[in-house]
Amino acid sequence: MVRKEINGYAPILIPTLSRDKHIKRLIESLMENPWAKYTEIYVAVDFSKEKKYSEGRLNILNFLKTIDSSKFRDIHIIERERNYGAFGNIDALQNEIAEKYDRFISIPDDMVVSPNFIEYMDKCLEKYEKDEDIIAVMVENTNIPIKINIIARTFSL
Repeated sequence: MVRKEINGYAPILIPTLSRDKHIKRLIESLMENPWAKYTEIYVAVDFSKEKKYSEGRLNILNFLKTIDSSKFRDIHIIERERNYGAFGNIDALQNEIAEKYDRFISIPDDMVVSPNFIEYMDKCLEKYEKDEDIIAVMVENTNIPIKINIIARTFSL
């Protein structure tokens, strides 16, 4: 299979289930990014038979339909018909997208990103694209009230 040429703009993957307030904040923060208009968004909404997740899941699906599509290159909603579980939903989404693209940005639904997040991540992915020792670029919040001695980490094979 030939992977899709992305011209430097990695698609963003968001696995979710029922945290409707969280995903709304995430999508709103992504819309504040100037590079959002070049970026495809894939949201995989997991399924659960448990009633405690039904309202949040329905709210998410309804919210996703109201997003101003001009803010992104495209928005893809993947509505799971069976329960994949948190890790299964993430893995399935990443595997589905890895068949189409040579890179992607995966974001948990409870994140809020800065206005330059998409540009920063795309440039990092481009910078390390041919470096066989780098398999992933990750970010973390160092403004949390715990002691962290390592601000940036590099993992290599």
